[in-house]
Amino acid sequence: LLPGFSQSQSTATAVGNKAVAPVYAKVVPGQLLQFPRDHGSHPDFRTEWWYVTGWLSLPDGSELGVQVTFFRNRPGVAEQSRSRFASRQLLFAHAALALPGRGRLMHDQRAARAGLGLAESVLASAAGTAVHIDDWSLQQQPDGSYRASIPAREFALQLKFMPTQPLLLQGESGFSRK
Repeated sequence: LLPGFSQSQSTATAVGNKAVAPVYAKVVPGQLLQFPRDHGSHPDFRTEWWYVTGWLSLPDGSELGVQVTFFRNRPGVAEQSRSRFASRQLLFAHAALALPGRGRLMHDQRAARAGLGLAESVLASAAGTAVHIDDWSLQQQPDGSYRASIPAREFALQLKFMPTQPLLLQGESGFSRK
C-alpha cells in the first residue's frame, strides 16, 4: 500500500480541434511522503495501485493465500470533454484466493470508469485509501487497518487487515524505480 509518486501537476490541452498528448505527473526521488494522505489517490499520475496480500489460517488448520488489488489509470483521452461519460480515470480490481491444499486458484476482476457512482478512488486526503468499483472496496479505517469487501463470482471476502509493523518505504525513502 505504498505508491511512489511526486506532487507535480499535469495538464492536457487542445489546439483547435486537435488534442495534445497529456502531461502526466513524474515520479521523482526525494519527494516527501505524508501519510495517511499519500495512501489516497493521485489522479495527475498515469497509474497507481493499492493492494493487500497475505496468508489466512482456516479453523481446520489449512491455509490459503489472498490478494486484492485496485488499479487507477488516467488514459489521457477526453480530458477536455465536459461529458460526465468521458473516461478521465479508469479503475480496475483483481482478487484471488490460492488454495494450495486443493491445487486451485480462484480469481475475479472488475473494471469501470470513475464517476457516476460506479467506481471511485478518493483523492489524496487525510482519509487515506478509499477505492471501490460497484460493491468491491478497499478502505483504510481510522485505526490504520484496512477493510476489503469483495463479493466475487466464486467466493466472497470480508477481511480486515491489521498493520503488524510501522510503514516501510520501498527503495530510497519511497522512490522505487519500476
